[in-house]
Amino acid sequence: MKSINISFPIEDSPRGHFFKMNNLSKDALSSNLILLLTTDEGERFYEPNYGVNLRRFLFEPTDDLTISDIEQHVREKVDTFIPQLKIKNLEVLQEKDAEGNPLNDNQLTVIVDFIYSEDVFNQTGRIEIVF
Repeated sequence: MKSINISFPIEDSPRGHFFKMNNLSKDALSSNLILLLTTDEGERFYEPNYGVNLRRFLFEPTDDLTISDIEQHVREKVDTFIPQLKIKNLEVLQEKDAEGNPLNDNQLTVIVDFIYSEDVFNQTGRIEIVF
């Protein structure tokens, strides 16, 4: 079976190749999405606009305005760089204690539920990233 792209996060190949490769479209799109979400803008050569730059939101107050900015930024970047993937649901969470106080002020969890079409079939996937 031909491979589509390198699996991200990068791992050694179990078959003796240099890197573990993705063989399914869903895995390839998941890897592309993880790479996009964990890359800062300006970090990739010749693509200065590639990346979501989520790290800049870590020290912002986790209020509705910041969460809305994150969601809008993620959706715009996915539409631009991974147009075949459609975001079904996007959540930005902060872990809280029983009284509703943040447990860790500088940690965000981003959960993306996505859908893509492959021929006549619709496939879904989920990515969860903790910053």
